Amino acid sequence: MVAFFRPRVKPPEPPPGPPPLKRREPDVDNISLPAEFCKAAEDHWHYALQVRTGQVFLFNELRHDDDLQWAHLDAEHGVKAFPLPLPENEFFWGRGVSVRIADIVWIADCDS
Repeated sequence: MVAFFRPRVKPPEPPPGPPPLKRREPDVDNISLPAEFCKAAEDHWHYALQVRTGQVFLFNELRHDDDLQWAHLDAEHGVKAFPLPLPENEFFWGRGVSVRIADIVWIADCDS
C-alpha cells in the first residue's frame, strides 16, 4: 500500500474590503444641548426625558461624562421609566440609569 500525501494548500487571500471605520471624537465645544438638559445637570428638580425606544424617564438629577456620550439619571427615590402612550408597565431603577445622549428624543423640566 502506498501512502498518499496531500500537499498543503495556502488558503486564498480574502478580497479587500472597505477600510475599517475610525471612531470620530465628538466636538464637545460645538454640541448644542437643550436648555433643559443643561439645567438638569446643575439644578436638581423634576425632569422627564424620552429615548428612541419610546421609554420616558422621570428623574431629579443628571450627570454626564466629559465627552458628552452618556448621561446618568438619578432620583432621590429611584428613577422611574414607562413606555408611551400609557404607563401600564412601569420600570424602577433605585440606583439610577445611564442613557446615551444621542438617543434622547426630548427632555422636559416638570413642575412637580
